[in-house]
Amino acid sequence: MIRISVLLALLFMGCTNFQEGFIKNKKWRVVKETVKTWDKTGTSSSDKIKQHFDVMDELHFDDPDSLSVISYGKPQRYSYKIEDSVLYYQNPKAFYKTGKWGIIISTKDSLVLRHIENWGNDASLKVTTIIHFVPIKK
Repeated sequence: MIRISVLLALLFMGCTNFQEGFIKNKKWRVVKETVKTWDKTGTSSSDKIKQHFDVMDELHFDDPDSLSVISYGKPQRYSYKIEDSVLYYQNPKAFYKTGKWGIIISTKDSLVLRHIENWGNDASLKVTTIIHFVPIKK
C-alpha cells in the first residue's frame, strides 16, 4: 500500500508540467488560426489557413526561460513560464501586458494554444483565438 502511494506521488509530481517536455527547445510553425468573436449582436468566427497569421507565424522556445514570437518575419523575444497548463510570457516593452495562453494539446507533433480576451468597460466583446502549430523540422 505504501509503495503504491509513493508511486502515485512520483507520477503526479512528474506530470505537473508534462507539456514542458514536448514544448521546450522546439520551434513551432502556425498551420491554422481560428478567431471567434462574441458581442451583444451575436457570434462571428473566421479561420485562417495561410501564411502571415494575425497573431504569430512561428513560436520558438529558444532556451529554458525565453521564447521568440515571429510575426511577419520579425522576431520578438519574451521570458516565459508554464504553470498548470498555461503558457505565460511577459512583454518587456509593455510591462502591464502578459500573454496568457491555455495549452489545449501538446505532443511531439502538435501544439494547440487558446487565448481569451475581454474588451470594453463592460466586457461586452469576447475574443477567443485558437492557434494550431506543427514542429519545424531541423
